[in-house]
Amino acid sequence: MFFPLRRSRAVTPSVLAVFAVALVTLVTGCSNGEPGASGTTRTDDHAASDSATPDPTASERPGGRAPASASAPASASASTGGTGPETGGTAIRLVVGGATVDGRLGDSATARDLASRLPLTVRFGDHDDAEKTGRMDPPLSTEGAPATADPAPGDIGYYAPYDDLVLYHGDVGEHAGIIRIGTFDHPAIVAARRGDLDVHIERAD
Repeated sequence: MFFPLRRSRAVTPSVLAVFAVALVTLVTGCSNGEPGASGTTRTDDHAASDSATPDPTASERPGGRAPASASAPASASASTGGTGPETGGTAIRLVVGGATVDGRLGDSATARDLASRLPLTVRFGDHDDAEKTGRMDPPLSTEGAPATADPAPGDIGYYAPYDDLVLYHGDVGEHAGIIRIGTFDHPAIVAARRGDLDVHIERAD
């Protein structure tokens, strides 16, 4: 059927409104039709970036620490524990509560100073159930003495901080200020004498 041009009408505003709503609905539908596409791409990008970027705290974790170098130099120790008195020196006798035991002083400055004062009698007292100590007045020389020592039972020592001559009959461990100056036989004899004890020390040669 032919309609004359005069019968066509202009598009009304209500029609335009309907068309606009339809267009918006179409665009929105297309956008929602691919959910997460751009988000997935961004997540993958971040994942790739995270895996490629080193963790700055990895070296701080227990499993991430690099092992210490095996060739790193060890710090020097001032300890002389375990080294006995010097050979030679002076043979001595100690009279301990009626019993006589043999001993020997080394050749250090401290040992020579003690040897130069023999014979002498020193009043000893118990200390920590491992040693007997007696004050030396005047103090012995400490020239050239090591900083520390680890005396063994049967050692004669000098504890410089207190000016004490020491007869060791037990293990006291390593301490600063101890100077090993000699040895004596049968430390059990000294250990058996409890309380204050006068010990006479003299040359044996």
